[in-house]
Amino acid sequence: MSSHVFRQLCNTLRTQYGYNGTKRVCLEKSVAMTLVVLGHASGNRVVQDRFQYSGETVHRHVATVVTLLATIMAADIIKPADRYPMKRGFLAPYKGERYHIPEFQRGEELHRPEEKFDYFHSSLRSVIERTFGVWKNKWRILRSMPPFHIHTQCRIIVATMVLHNFIRARENNNVERSKFARGTYGRSEGGHYNAMAHVISIFNEAEMKEVRDNITALICRMCPS
Repeated sequence: MSSHVFRQLCNTLRTQYGYNGTKRVCLEKSVAMTLVVLGHASGNRVVQDRFQYSGETVHRHVATVVTLLATIMAADIIKPADRYPMKRGFLAPYKGERYHIPEFQRGEELHRPEEKFDYFHSSLRSVIERTFGVWKNKWRILRSMPPFHIHTQCRIIVATMVLHNFIRARENNNVERSKFARGTYGRSEGGHYNAMAHVISIFNEAEMKEVRDNITALICRMCPS
């Protein structure tokens, strides 16, 4: 995590969620200890030596930050959706068509519009699944989870999701702003896509099916057989 994103995270926890650390341990150190535990899978003893706090202090602050991330901040950062059924705000693939990428790698051309949509849908899903791999590699505690209580393990998983999404969003925004300042970008489309995502998120099942059909028609025009 870059220093400016770390500062943004601390500022967000302080101003939006009311966390200020304690008199003995400031917010920044509390967050830093948590990042060391989650990002490097460091044990309590390692964190004690690095930050010069007692084991009880380390445990308490890490638990506090993880709980805050997983139970409060998560609602603003993570937007879960069921992958399969067509539902409000979610585009499901067409049923009864080839879907998984290997099924499309037999040299056969795509003729049916529904096949073409499902091909791109499956490709996007593969990208999402690779993102999960990146997430697990970045937060090493996910690869060697200590034998905590199951509720604690769940909170750790959600907390790393929150941090991962927060970091990526802030780093991407900073890159885009930097490119814009250098004149390599024109007008930003972020607001356009955010507005579109908001509109789609409130569509019901029938409206989502219409959106899917419109996307399928557009794909067919762009990628004719």
